[in-house]
Amino acid sequence: MIAVYHDIHHVYFGLYTFGVGHMIIENNIIRDSGHYGLDPHTGTHDMIIKDNIVYDNN
Repeated sequence: MIAVYHDIHHVYFGLYTFGVGHMIIENNIIRDSGHYGLDPHTGTHDMIIKDNIVYDNN
């Protein structure tokens, strides 16, 4: 699974994963979310997170 070059904004969770493996999160803008900006949560493993801009999240 790949999340690349997205502008994620004005949602409750910016990017939240649960039990996900082998995912790439790269070159995204994650902003103005109501709760989390970026949350690799319980059971998430083998994830690459690089070159993202994350700001103004609660």
